[in-house]
Amino acid sequence: MRLASTDVVVIGGGIIGLASAYYLAQAGKSVTLVERRGIGQEASGANVGLVTLFSGHSFDEPDPGPVYELTRASIDAYASLGQELGVDIEYEPCGGVVYAQTEGQLAVIRRAYEGYRAHGVPVEWLDARGIRECEPAFFSERVLGGVFCPLNGQINPLMLCRAFARGARRLGARIMLGTTVQNVYYGNGRVRAVRTSEGDIPCEFAVNAGRADAHVDVEEIPIRGFFKESFRRVGGHGVLLSIAICARIWWMPAHRR
Repeated sequence: MRLASTDVVVIGGGIIGLASAYYLAQAGKSVTLVERRGIGQEASGANVGLVTLFSGHSFDEPDPGPVYELTRASIDAYASLGQELGVDIEYEPCGGVVYAQTEGQLAVIRRAYEGYRAHGVPVEWLDARGIRECEPAFFSERVLGGVFCPLNGQINPLMLCRAFARGARRLGARIMLGTTVQNVYYGNGRVRAVRTSEGDIPCEFAVNAGRADAHVDVEEIPIRGFFKESFRRVGGHGVLLSIAICARIWWMPAHRR
């Protein structure tokens, strides 16, 4: 069965898919989001909602780069996003501590701290006593020291998903829940349609924001690094499908003001 056409089909009703749908609709595109379960019912609604400007990714990127820029942009957006979308997303910039229990960890954290501080990022070096004063839960004698970043925080990930869904719908996006994606059709180097359990959706673009195990018939090419990126070959061009960030972190929210 052929369904109504749309400019963009977004696959996946997690935070990436919902945010994509919202901002695409805001840009004037007609959008159809397809989700096999419900809003934020996979990893996006079941995580702890950390917003970490200084964290595991900082160790691999001690001179603030793309991951830092993306995280900083997210923090800036969260400050007003709840009001923009009309939903309390429970964003709290409570600050966070990254700590070390070995000399090796301490050296890695120190290198990142120095790089961030040189770029004007508000980070504070703490010795073992300072860590315990900042967060009494860290009572272990193995804690050697670490960094406090006042811009780290938390957010309610499920409410954030619902907020983006509400905003996308308000802008005219169509959200199809309980609908699975079966294939993506393309020709002459362009996406032509997305086949779902409800029928085919003609479109110009498709955004695969599904989980890493999303069963879409595409070729995936892993890219070395602490990013794992999946690309699809379409007419000789690579189309970014999804990103998974793998970071080594020792982090816990602090309630220091």
